[in-house]
Amino acid sequence: TLRLSFTTSAPAEIAERMAALYRFARSTVERHGGVIDKFAGDAVMASFNVSGTSVSHAVDALETALTLRDKAALMDLPLGIGIATGAAILGRGASDANMAVTGVATNLAARLQAAAGAGEILLSDETQRRVEPWLGERGLEWERQELTLKGFDEPQVGHRLPAPSAIGLAADLVS
Repeated sequence: TLRLSFTTSAPAEIAERMAALYRFARSTVERHGGVIDKFAGDAVMASFNVSGTSVSHAVDALETALTLRDKAALMDLPLGIGIATGAAILGRGASDANMAVTGVATNLAARLQAAAGAGEILLSDETQRRVEPWLGERGLEWERQELTLKGFDEPQVGHRLPAPSAIGLAADLVS
């Protein structure tokens, strides 16, 4: 599950950029094999491996997150992202057109997203374990930390991928 959110104090000015980012988020999530669970206010919730057949869903979610983070930075939208891997329950309410995905991984992704700063991606311990070789191949660094998160009795291990510097982001997008 991937969750991202951004908030600003000038909603009239940012509405068009938000709509553009939502369109970009939908196409990026779908291109990486995910599905949008819902758009809610300034948040997007997406799930990967809904079919249960993907072995690369954690990497797919992370590639999506990196793409969205970089696009949001170019649009000057502060974006924090949380990714958690685990079992979830998929359903659809009779009166709700949105897909409903619930479970510990979904809640953890939401809490990680809330703890992520602008431009940061916070991975659950399980997600980091699954993507560690991929991160290493690309020279991406992360910081392991224990997090006290609402709704969890015990501290959760998170892995913070820092926000890229403006120079690093430009270089990444040009190369």
